[in-house]
Amino acid sequence: MQSQTIPPQGEPATARGTHPLEPLFHPRTIAVVGASPDGNAGFDFVRKIQAAGFKGRIYPVNPRAAPLLGLTAYPSISAIPDEVDFVIFATPAAVVPAAMEECVAKGVKLAHLFTARLSETGVPELAALERRIVEIARRGGVRILGSNGMGLYYPKEGISFRANYPKEPGDIGFISQSGGNAWEFVYRAALRGLRFSKVISYGNACDLNEADYLEYLAQDPETRVITAYIEGVRGGQRFVEALKLAAQVKPVVILKGGRTRAGARATASHTASLAGDHLVWEGLLRQAGALGAESLEELADLTVALRFFPKPGGRRAAALGGGGGGSVAAADACDEAGFLLPRLPGDIVEELKQLIPATWMMISNPIDNSAIGNPRAAARLQELAFRHEAFDFVLLELGVDSGLEEEQGVERMRQSVGWLIELQRESGRPTAFIVRSGDAREEWRRESVNRERERLVQAGMPVFPDIRRATRALSRVLRYWEERAGGMPS
Repeated sequence: MQSQTIPPQGEPATARGTHPLEPLFHPRTIAVVGASPDGNAGFDFVRKIQAAGFKGRIYPVNPRAAPLLGLTAYPSISAIPDEVDFVIFATPAAVVPAAMEECVAKGVKLAHLFTARLSETGVPELAALERRIVEIARRGGVRILGSNGMGLYYPKEGISFRANYPKEPGDIGFISQSGGNAWEFVYRAALRGLRFSKVISYGNACDLNEADYLEYLAQDPETRVITAYIEGVRGGQRFVEALKLAAQVKPVVILKGGRTRAGARATASHTASLAGDHLVWEGLLRQAGALGAESLEELADLTVALRFFPKPGGRRAAALGGGGGGSVAAADACDEAGFLLPRLPGDIVEELKQLIPATWMMISNPIDNSAIGNPRAAARLQELAFRHEAFDFVLLELGVDSGLEEEQGVERMRQSVGWLIELQRESGRPTAFIVRSGDAREEWRRESVNRERERLVQAGMPVFPDIRRATRALSRVLRYWEERAGGMPS
């Protein structure tokens, strides 16, 4: 699925393979400490990496050296008769220091601490334990991802921390302090066609932090859009510099957690981060030229718009497909987003007079489908709107809810979606499709809505769940491109 919006990247700022983090993400061998046959978290990491298609060797480590999933296990890292590049810790915190010493002796490059209950607890002794682990790792040149994070999802290398993530790689980078938000964002964004280069769930950031990952993704030739969920930062000035660097070369969209006092308190107990002042964050994002999101849903909306919505030549919209009330909602949403709704041009009006002589005077922009009545006239009006120079882009509401009143509407919907995909491709008109939720009592109805949504996604179309989310995201992304064309904000 090719991007219609973001121009191809030129040569990366740093040639591939020379960035300090690059070797960390290409392990030949992975050891999972705490992986045992009893189905614990370590077992799950091994199972999911196998399922993701990792081509290297996987070594489970448990005290009994009990084999699992067809793999030979070892009682310790030092007992593995091979070099080890990447170690995943799924163990209680107390056993990590000794195992980290073995990582140092073994020449491990990257250690992922899935291990939690460290500095995020606020308990001084556990915070001190985390510092001790970091000191051991730094002494031996081992970098740490975590602690208290889900780790790495890198589909191109066959590394994943979830069983239901897509195996095909993409070009969206995502860093997240929250494992739960990483789970949800990747899964739900994938339903809308987004695919990922690298996803890094990094938790407490006791060693590598958000600045490191932003700097890396900024030069990563596999990443074209950078997205993030950040609760707080370590090393404020370096983060500012990393954000500005990244936003100069690629679109950056950040969801900031802990925007309120209650959220800031939750942040402290979640990742031991300092949340920061919300107004300061807004100012920083604006100065850096990055986009801010207020929810995971908006993060996905903005990323879909950046990735799949071609840059239109202006703000003149043709809004198609809604009924009477839907047309009013579309008009409100477009006006609030700063989009123009031009009157239907004279040549379209003249054709409407021939197509629907009794009701042509009731048709305006937004176009009320219920006033057209004639399916052939509705299709012709869609064709005219897609091709007419009076409009810069199309907002198309697929009325699946009303169109699927009875099961015989399924085939009509299938034909309509196929026609619209071809019409968009032939005309090249930037188009956002609105497909409402497939929630319904009837199974056939749910399946039909989801199937047609998936067809649009597979065709590379930007799909949104309602008109307000679509117009808000498109307006913000259009403004983003306008500001970049006019020079970055000071």
